[in-house]
Amino acid sequence: MASQPDDEGPPGLADHVDSALRALWHGNSAPLDELVSAAGSQAPGIGELLGDLAAPAPSTQVVALPSDALPGYTVLSEIGRGGMGVVYDALQEGTNRKVAVKVMLAGPFASPAARTRFQREVELTARLQHPGIVRVLESKHLPNGLPYYAMDYVEGVTLNRYLAGAGLGTSEIVGLFIQLCAAVQYAHDHGVIHRDLKPSNILVDEEGQPHIVDFGLAKALDAARTDTPAASVSMPDQIVGTLRYLSPEQAAGQREAVDERTDVYTLGVMLFEAVTGAMPYDTSGQPSSALQRIIADPPLRPSSLAPRVERDLETIILKALEKEPARRYASVAELGEDLSRYLAGEPIHAQPPSLLYVLRKKVKKHRWPVLVSATVLILVVGGLAAGLWAHERLLESQDVEAVIRIDRYLRRGDYLAAVRARQPVSTDSTNGQQARLLRGHAYLCLGKTTPAIEDYTKAAEYYAPQGDVWPYYHRATARWMGGDLEGAAADYREFLRVRPDHQYAATRLYLALHDQAGLLEKNGRAGEAQEALRQAEEVLAHARAHAEPGSWMADILACIARELLPQDLVAQAASKRIEEQCEAYYYAGEVCLLVRQPDEARQWFEKCLKTDCPVDRKAVYASPMSEWHLARWRLDQLSAAPATQPPPEP
Repeated sequence: MASQPDDEGPPGLADHVDSALRALWHGNSAPLDELVSAAGSQAPGIGELLGDLAAPAPSTQVVALPSDALPGYTVLSEIGRGGMGVVYDALQEGTNRKVAVKVMLAGPFASPAARTRFQREVELTARLQHPGIVRVLESKHLPNGLPYYAMDYVEGVTLNRYLAGAGLGTSEIVGLFIQLCAAVQYAHDHGVIHRDLKPSNILVDEEGQPHIVDFGLAKALDAARTDTPAASVSMPDQIVGTLRYLSPEQAAGQREAVDERTDVYTLGVMLFEAVTGAMPYDTSGQPSSALQRIIADPPLRPSSLAPRVERDLETIILKALEKEPARRYASVAELGEDLSRYLAGEPIHAQPPSLLYVLRKKVKKHRWPVLVSATVLILVVGGLAAGLWAHERLLESQDVEAVIRIDRYLRRGDYLAAVRARQPVSTDSTNGQQARLLRGHAYLCLGKTTPAIEDYTKAAEYYAPQGDVWPYYHRATARWMGGDLEGAAADYREFLRVRPDHQYAATRLYLALHDQAGLLEKNGRAGEAQEALRQAEEVLAHARAHAEPGSWMADILACIARELLPQDLVAQAASKRIEEQCEAYYYAGEVCLLVRQPDEARQWFEKCLKTDCPVDRKAVYASPMSEWHLARWRLDQLSAAPATQPPPEP
C-alpha cells in the first residue's frame, strides 16, 4: 500500500489504494483485487502488501454450531470473530473445563490459501507452552471438513479495556509490559514472530497476567523473510485499527526487514499508548496517508502528552520506535531488560552512557557508597588525558541537560531562562545542535530575530547534510518577521524542495511572496511585483491540489484563496484543539489583510494572541507556534506607520 517516501511508484497509486480500501470498507473487494493484480507487475512490493490486505476477511456466513457439533465438547456461545475464524466458548466433556474453540470461516473464504493460513496458526501456536501465551490443546476437523482447534479459555478482557478500567500507575503498566516482553521473547526463542501484536490480541486475566492470542499472521523465523509481512484486515472497521500498530517496514512492504525487531516496534507503540492514552503518530485520514506518516514522521515524545512519563521511560519507548530496525533494541528481551532496569532505578541501556548520567543513577540508588567511591576516584585519578576526557564528557552531558532544560522552559513560557540555559552551546554533537535549535526558538519567542537567525543558520549547517531541513523552516519565519522577505521565501522554497507536501510551508511562502510584491510595488518595480504574485498563486494552486479533501489544511487553503470566509474558518476550528484555533484566527487575519481590511485583520490577530498559544506543545520538542508570533508581529506592523500597509490585492 505504501512505498518508501522517496520511491517513485505508478502515477496516482496512493489515490487508487485509498479508493480500493474505501470500497473494501463497504464490502466491495473487487477494486482491491484489481489493484493487487496491477501493482504486482508495476510495483511487486506494493502488490504483495495489498495482496495480504485483500486476504480473506470475515464472512457474513458464520458457522452456526449446535451444542454437540464438536466431539468431546459442548458448545456454549460465540465469543468473537477474527480474520480467519469464529471463536466459541465450550465445555470439555469429562473434565467439564471451559475452553475456547476457533473454527475456520465457512463460505467462499474457506479457500486453500485460507486453510493454509489457519493450519499455520495452529502449528506455530502449538509450539508455544508459556503462561503468557494461550495454549493450543488439540486440532481436528468438523464433519464438513472445516478445521478447528481448542485452546485454553482466558477469563479476562482485552489489554485496552483492562488499562481503561484498572487505573494502573506507570510502574504497574511497565510491569505488565515486562510480562508481555517475556512471552513474546519466548515465542521468538521458539522460532515464531507474531507480527500482529495489538491490544485486541492480548487478554489480561483477573490476576493481571497478559495472554497473547491470535497467531494468524505469525511467521516462523526461518520463513519470515520469504513471505508477506503485512497486516491482514480482520473486519472492515478494523482496517485503521490494524494500521495503527504497523511497523515502518511493514507499512513500506519491506518483507526482508521483518524480524524480531518488528515485534519490538509494536510493543513500543502499545507501551506509548498505554502510558499516554494516545498514539505516537496521527493515523487518521486516508490509509495511504497514515502509512506514509508511520514510515516517515518521527513519533511524538511521550512526556509531551503525559508529563508523568519520566525521561528514562521515554528514552526506552523512543528507542523501541526507531524507524530503522537496526537502531531499535535488537531483541524483545533487551526491551524487557531495560524496562526492568527502569523499575529498579538502574541505568538503562538505551541511554548513552555518559559519566554524569551513570553517576546520577548510581547516586540516586546508592547515595552514600557512591559518594565515597567518587571522592576516592577524584583523589586517585589524575593526569591531563583523564582531565580532557572528563571535560568532553561533561560538555556532552551538559548539552543533553540543556536540551531538557530549554525544552522545559519553552513549554513554561520562560523564554529568557531558555536562552540562558546553555550559554554558549559548546559542542558539535547532535544534542548540542538540538540545544542550539531550541535556543533559536527561545530567541524567536522573545522577538529577537537576529540571534534566532544565527542559531537557526548554524543548526541548518549541521542538519541539512543529514536531510533534515526543519531549521530552514524556522529560519524562514524569523527572516520574514525580521524584514528579509527574499531570504524568507528562499528558505521556504528550500524546505519545500525536500518536503513538497508540507502545505503549511507553502501557505507561508504564499503570504511572504505577497508581502514581497507589496514592497516591490511601493518601490516602483511593478513588473517584479506582478511576477511575485504570479509565483504566489502557483504555490497556492500546487498546495491545494495536494491537500487532503476535507482536511483542516484544505480549509485553511480555501480561506487563503478567498473561497471560505474567515469567520467560517474560525467556526470550523471552534471544536478543535487550541493550536488549530490559534491557526484559524491568524489565517483569518491574513486573509483580511489580503483584501485590504486592516481593522478586521487586527481583531483576528488579537484573538489569536488571546489563545495564549505561543508554543506548540504537541511537538516532539517544544516549538514556536509560528502563527501566534506572526500574529503579534502583524499587530506591531498595523500599529506602526502607514508605510507598512498590506500589499495590493492581485
